[in-house]
Amino acid sequence: MRRNICLVLTLAAGASAFGWDGIGHQQVNDIAWKLLKPAVKAKIARALIEGDTAYQPKRPIDNVYSEQYLESRVRPWFREAGLWPDDIKGKPSERFEDWVNNLNKQSPGTKPTQDPFQRGSEENRMKTWHYVDFPLFFAGSGTPTPPRPSNALYGLKQIENGLKTTLAGTNQKYREGAFWIYWATHVIADIHQPLHCSEHFGREFLPGGDDGGNQFFIKVTPSATETRLHGYWDDGIEKALKQDGLTSFVAVTNAWLARADLKPKDEDVANLNWEAIAKRQSEVAVAEVYRGLTNRGVVPAGYERRTADLSRKMAVLGGYRLAAYLNGLLGE
Repeated sequence: MRRNICLVLTLAAGASAFGWDGIGHQQVNDIAWKLLKPAVKAKIARALIEGDTAYQPKRPIDNVYSEQYLESRVRPWFREAGLWPDDIKGKPSERFEDWVNNLNKQSPGTKPTQDPFQRGSEENRMKTWHYVDFPLFFAGSGTPTPPRPSNALYGLKQIENGLKTTLAGTNQKYREGAFWIYWATHVIADIHQPLHCSEHFGREFLPGGDDGGNQFFIKVTPSATETRLHGYWDDGIEKALKQDGLTSFVAVTNAWLARADLKPKDEDVANLNWEAIAKRQSEVAVAEVYRGLTNRGVVPAGYERRTADLSRKMAVLGGYRLAAYLNGLLGE
């Protein structure tokens, strides 16, 4: 879901159904930006300038990609880049509409509907690239549904190939590269939200599962309105920002990167095995997300703090991994 936020956070109420909410995606991207190599930042800038106009930084004066230009003009738009794959769920892309529809058709197992914007359908707009649902908690007879073949892991393979053929090496294709930057920033952030890597097959959800927490409802107090578990966790990074009382993406990035308790282990950043990472996130869903919950029940004491603490950790880890990925692929 697109939110028009650049430097100042607008901490809006409500939950999104699109992975980390808009603020969360921008925060992960801003953390990654801080860790990118200067040459990679300049290459990303050149790509974003050629992308959809709603996501374009202005060209630098005299074509000089100075540090000041990159920080003041490009950093805000790199944050926004991660919102594009959610934005196109509800409206056409200005420059990449054919790409979206063709890549969607090529994704294995998808059955596009006649109306590409049909509400409630996962068959269109490359929506299946946003998640990979590993089954959890199976109980009862039968076999839980495995992840569909078009998923975040499939998407990440296409993204890597796309970046290699457009922005890696010397033959640069900046316009096409913008498309793959949008997707890389978004999907890598999404798989650090545990409910984008898991589906609960408890008895009450057989045979279909809980749709990554979208059919699992919780209440934060006995008198509160029920909310979808998935949407509650989509707002997890935003919950952490509120608890920390910080008011800009840059301030949050600086504060969180300075915390030793949030710094990931080197091996967790260096080994970018996305399948192993996603499966680990499904284990986190068991240990942290679903722990102590019952469908349509009240969350246990301290659950919001648990959500914020884990989301803060995942935001930093996702930022580190996104930067390592882009540095590795696009670095000179």
